[in-house]
Amino acid sequence: MEFKNLDTFIRVAELENFSEAAEELGFSQSTVTTQIHMLEEQLHTKLFDRNGKRVSLSAAGRKFLEYSYRIRQAEEEAADYFLREQEPEGLLRIGIMESVCASGYDRYLIDYMLKYPKVTVKLEVCTTFEALERLEKGELDVILTLDHRIKREDWETVYEKEEDIVFFCSPDHPLAKKKSIKVEELLTEDFLMVEEKCNYREAFEQDMQTRGKTVKCRMEIGHCGVIIDAAAKGLGLSLLPRFTVCDALEKGRVKELNISDYHLQMDLQMIYDKKRWKSHVLKAFFEVMHMLW
Repeated sequence: MEFKNLDTFIRVAELENFSEAAEELGFSQSTVTTQIHMLEEQLHTKLFDRNGKRVSLSAAGRKFLEYSYRIRQAEEEAADYFLREQEPEGLLRIGIMESVCASGYDRYLIDYMLKYPKVTVKLEVCTTFEALERLEKGELDVILTLDHRIKREDWETVYEKEEDIVFFCSPDHPLAKKKSIKVEELLTEDFLMVEEKCNYREAFEQDMQTRGKTVKCRMEIGHCGVIIDAAAKGLGLSLLPRFTVCDALEKGRVKELNISDYHLQMDLQMIYDKKRWKSHVLKAFFEVMHMLW
């Protein structure tokens, strides 16, 4: 049984598509089909159920995927054993939310790169939903996301911290003068919002829906810096993680609103997939993060 055929099987299983796996691996689709056929002949079983362009694992295929991950881990563990005394070198793919990337947490990535100059970091800014999907498919090595607590059997959370989501506006806004505000008072105002499917935006809108209320969105943009600037100039209210807006709050550019009857928190989490081998590069990243945090 050849390792390259196992790798092909894993990518087809993760992507559920022969042509996408072929393109990613640099093979023709016929080569991928042949490799899967060879495995099926060796195992005397059908690994995939085919439905047009998409495929799904058969019952035997799901079991063989477990073995394939373990075989790949053993292969990578053996290689890592002989390289562990060397300086980490290679590619690290990180999925991160824009609101996290636009905070003080980005300096930890810079510190990591300064410590390990042979490591290349590919930082993918995405929503939590996109990050989870890409981690599952093996397109990311680790994700740093802000959401309700995420627990999956094959995933491990190596860092977790509760973070407040704060409401803010221009210091000149009438609401900024109030010592205490009911959340429904906010709903008569225009909101400057991050993109749809952003978890804390969805949580706030859903909570308001349960009260029979709607949120008026005047601007939607996946860039926290623009949202803070727009709020500072009086274009509306917004909500962002405290660590994202703390600098603007400290400088007096925006004012936090004290909401007496509503509080929103999310968990900042760093997660990786235990099914995949924890590479030398990834281990070094976790070590640096633990030292700095």
